Order: sequence, then structure tokens, then C-alpha cells
Amino acid sequence: MLEGCLDAGIPLSDIRLGFLRKGSADLIGKVLEMPDVIEEAITVFAESIRQDRFIPADILQVHAPGSEDPPQHFIGYSGAELFGRIPHFTENRLIRYYKGILGQLFGDLGPFTTGMTLAITERLLRAPFKAGREWEIVVDETPALRGKFQAIIVVNGYLGPELAFSDGLLGSGEFHAFAIRDLGALKLVRQAMMARKGTLKDAPEEWGFCGVTAKKSLQLICNHPDPFPVNVDGSTLVARRSVIYRRLGQIPLIARSARG
Repeated sequence: MLEGCLDAGIPLSDIRLGFLRKGSADLIGKVLEMPDVIEEAITVFAESIRQDRFIPADILQVHAPGSEDPPQHFIGYSGAELFGRIPHFTENRLIRYYKGILGQLFGDLGPFTTGMTLAITERLLRAPFKAGREWEIVVDETPALRGKFQAIIVVNGYLGPELAFSDGLLGSGEFHAFAIRDLGALKLVRQAMMARKGTLKDAPEEWGFCGVTAKKSLQLICNHPDPFPVNVDGSTLVARRSVIYRRLGQIPLIARSARG
């Protein structure tokens, strides 16, 4: 629906976008203080629309040059390397068998945690036989970071304690890329655990954690010719050589209480 509005040229300020606390939108649903029960959330939607309560959020476009996939738009998160591999495990044909069970056992991030665990296991098994990719991260057309990374995570702002990388508001006019450097297989599991707890930024040099902030554009450039998966709010975009993020503007998100 959002893609249709954008294709039709409807101004972002005329759109009211709502998120239910289900699936990949769950983190944003929490930030917007949406109830977990759909009927209750619909009541909040109706009242918030009536009173025009919203939170301004920047909308990002992600595009893979040369890909057959069209550009996608998102509000929350994206990423590559391990982060890009997660949807392969969380959105495959077996999802109906385990996603609900994991959610019941381990909470909202049960499927995500399992996807990350499987992606890490796959990486560890392949590590002795496959060289890591070299990446360059370009911020607003200026080279900013270079190296081998275990994970690259792009976020639009603060997405709650369960993905606590950025402290900025969703509508700050900036977005962020955080990278976890490849320090070898022996440190990968510890890096993943610290990333899950949000403690990587407490010792960034020791654990290879680094970040950049973009105002207009961000480009991830890969030195390897093979295609790589990009995670876009829980779905997969296949890229080759590079992927480009652009901030298009702001859109009002329906919220329980207004800010901004």
C-alpha cells in the first residue's frame, strides 16, 4: 500500500502509516506504544487518526543497482552479512511450523534470535573454507569505513531495547549504519551475544564495533562478485556489488501518544 502511494506521487505528509505489533514491524509497534492485541490496536488507530496523533519518521529507500528487484521503502531496519542472512531462516517455507512456537517460548524476538543463531552457525561452519568479503561504507558520498564485517546493520533511529544501537529519534533527519568487524570465528559468538544485549558499544575498539551517521545517502560496496542478501525490515533484497540507501523525507506514523 505504501509503495502504491509513493508511486502515485501522494505527498508523504498526507499519508498516515500504522504498524501492528506483528512480524517484522513488531519493534516499531512497540516504539509507537501499540497494543499487542489486534482489536485493541485498531481502537488506538481509530482514536489516534481522529485526534491526529502521530510520530514523525524518516522513510528510507533501498536500491540495489543492476538488480531485478525494484527499490524498497522501509522505516525500521536493514542490513547485510549476518544480518542480511537472517530472513533466509525466518521467512522460509518452514516458518509456519516454528515461528509461533519460538515466539511463545522466547518472546517477540524468538524467531529473530533463532534466525541469527542459525546464520552464525552457518558462518562458523563455512569460515574455514570461505574468505570474508571486503566492504566499503560510503556516507553522503564520502568514504567512511572499510574492512571485513561480520554484520552491517542500518537503522532509522531508536527501535527499542531489543535492537538498541541508535539513541536517535525515528524522525531526526538522520539514519545510521553500525558494523561489527570480522575479528575471527573465535570472537563471533561473543560479538553476537553482546550485540543482542546492546553492550558492544561499551567497548567498541575491543569488539570491533563502529558506526556512521548519514543525512542523505548511504552506500554499502562489496568487493566480491557474488550476489549478497540485504535484510529490509525482515524481507530479502538481493544485491550485487552495492546497495544504496536514501532518505526520502518524513512520514507521520500513527501512535498512541504524539511526539514531534
